[in-house]
Amino acid sequence: MIETIKINSIFSPTNGFFTSLYTDAYDDYVELFDDIEPTILDTYFYNEYGERYITPLVRNTQPNMWLLTHIIYSMYVAKWLKIKSALDARYDVSKPYDMHRTYQSDRDYTSDSESTRDSVNKVYGFNDSVDGHNDDSNETSSTRNVTNTDSTARSESRYGVNGNVLMPNLIMAELSLREYRLLDMVINDIKNECCLSIYG
Repeated sequence: MIETIKINSIFSPTNGFFTSLYTDAYDDYVELFDDIEPTILDTYFYNEYGERYITPLVRNTQPNMWLLTHIIYSMYVAKWLKIKSALDARYDVSKPYDMHRTYQSDRDYTSDSESTRDSVNKVYGFNDSVDGHNDDSNETSSTRNVTNTDSTARSESRYGVNGNVLMPNLIMAELSLREYRLLDMVINDIKNECCLSIYG
């Protein structure tokens, strides 16, 4: 029979998920939890779930707390970061409709023209029956290339309230969103991975 082990026999306020992540992957910790002291979070988890029984995942990764932390972090980090980004977004709740467009138009016009003119003047002697040898020849050639570029840029911004959404509904949705905390979700995910649903 497998011995039942409780969370508080493995986790402690100074040896838990948050302290392990802070110690071994500091940048990852700060990206998610900013400057919150990790022992505060581990103390909360220890006091809240210390009497729960551990899952096979915890049993099979001990005594390597970093291995357990790395597994859980890898499973949930994408989800946690997306939620954090959404909660940290800055916007005006009264103007949920926000659109920006930029138009760029470039057109090139090229015209080529070329003209050539030849003229030959012949001089005859008084008794000459054939053309003389005194030629006055002129040849004129001209070429013109013209290139024009027309570039147009225009930006357009629209913002405001969609007519189908009432302002009170927008405000209530905003308040509901702000009640949702990233830490609550993270701790709940760790609990689901580390604690059995039954406890004594």
